[in-house]
Amino acid sequence: TTADGQPVAGATVTFTAVGGNHSSTGQTDPSGKYTLITSLDDGAPAGEYTVTISGGGGTVPEKYSKAATSPLKKTVTAGDNVIDITLE
Repeated sequence: TTADGQPVAGATVTFTAVGGNHSSTGQTDPSGKYTLITSLDDGAPAGEYTVTISGGGGTVPEKYSKAATSPLKKTVTAGDNVIDITLE
């Protein structure tokens, strides 16, 4: 996860299923990388998600912190995924 080309550390990344009732959450490390966890398992089920990001020491614009205002939509496919997020 990056903002202005720099890694966002210490942010909470949440993938909330579109039209569903589950979410997966992860915390970014100093390099901006994160691993999602769902109910004690790594990853997220395949599907379409709205992504919210909060925290990050003030580097995350407010619009990304709520599902209603976040423009981030991502698709998780079966198997391992690497989903880069760039905040603008």
